[in-house]
Amino acid sequence: MADAKNLTGLDDDALVEAYVENVQVYERIGHIGAANRQMDRRRAIIDELKRRSGGSLQPLRPLLEHPDLNVRHTAAIEFRRIDHAAFEATTKALAERQDLIGGEARDSLRLDARAQEEGYPEDWTPREPIPPSKEMTWQCDNPPPPGVSDGELRQLLGSHLNAQTTEVLLRLARPAIGLWPQRPIPGAPTNVSRLGGEPSVPADWSWPMVEAEPEDEPMLFLGQINCTDLQGLAGAERLPASGMLSFFGDADGVTGCDFGGGDTAVFYWEDTDTLVLRGYPMAPTETIQPCGLTFRPITDLPHPESRSVKELWRDRTAATKYETVYRTVREYGIPKDYVGYCSFSKLLGWPTLVQQELEEVRYCQDPRGLQLLLQLDDYHNGAEGTWWGPGGSLYFLITDADLSARRFANCVFEIQVT
Repeated sequence: MADAKNLTGLDDDALVEAYVENVQVYERIGHIGAANRQMDRRRAIIDELKRRSGGSLQPLRPLLEHPDLNVRHTAAIEFRRIDHAAFEATTKALAERQDLIGGEARDSLRLDARAQEEGYPEDWTPREPIPPSKEMTWQCDNPPPPGVSDGELRQLLGSHLNAQTTEVLLRLARPAIGLWPQRPIPGAPTNVSRLGGEPSVPADWSWPMVEAEPEDEPMLFLGQINCTDLQGLAGAERLPASGMLSFFGDADGVTGCDFGGGDTAVFYWEDTDTLVLRGYPMAPTETIQPCGLTFRPITDLPHPESRSVKELWRDRTAATKYETVYRTVREYGIPKDYVGYCSFSKLLGWPTLVQQELEEVRYCQDPRGLQLLLQLDDYHNGAEGTWWGPGGSLYFLITDADLSARRFANCVFEIQVT
């Protein structure tokens, strides 16, 4: 497989052969991140051939008659701006076919006709980035507000629901630790809690990979939690008093591109003093923006769609009242104008559902034994945002037994999107 870094060492024939191999391998790839990487390699091959041929792509021209029709079609597209007549002749001939390649060729002709009217994408002027609004950056520029107190929670529930239901919900309330995004601090110690960027890991550690073709893909580093930062917060006693929790996930899975792409890895290292920053083994096709973290204690109630509370309601009126309480508790202390722009990531507590009950909980024989370890929501670091698919959240779940035994590698993963 021709690497983009060593293309200059190949002669023209080898470059063309690398292009053919790239196109043929691309058709077999099921992993979106791996497919994007393959497309990046293809563009690098084309750029090198253009550089050598003065932009004519002459060494690639024989592929317009290649026996592999997909290679022929793909090569024709490369000539769309260089020799439109050659592109059109090759693609029109393929479009006569009544099979998949014929349909793709007809699509190419339609797209080209539109581009001739509206302009080719490569000629578009890139838009200037829009600076983030004050609403987007409010959270990372302000300290976290305190969560609702036990007394305030009791008063809120009691003012909306009957006494019996109030007592049930107070028993269901769980302490959780809110993750409050902050702007990344240049030069911060390697072992601080943070999201994105590069992980702090043991020197002999191997990066977790996802099986893919033509080569395995590195998981994305999602974030790390230094448990020392949590001490004194309600709920932290359920986690180690020190050490580093580090979370990774398949790019296809955590971005919502492939709901079957659930490969994740969770590591726990007791000694944080010897951890070193580790870069990706190959450039990631997706990037997780680095973000600082601070923490706040919160009291968490079951989401209104959780089966833990849905069975309590005899009518819709009571359910609606509970939804009001739930939102008030969740958004406590955050100015109304900024709530919709805030991240509500957390450790422990109850999953905040995007849809209905999590499948891992719904089909668990004893759902009380499976609980939230970490929920990651969208966040903004003051310069850029990170999103997990459209309106998505990532959930790492763990059993009571595994949490007590510090078997964090046994976490199960789920994603929900809008």
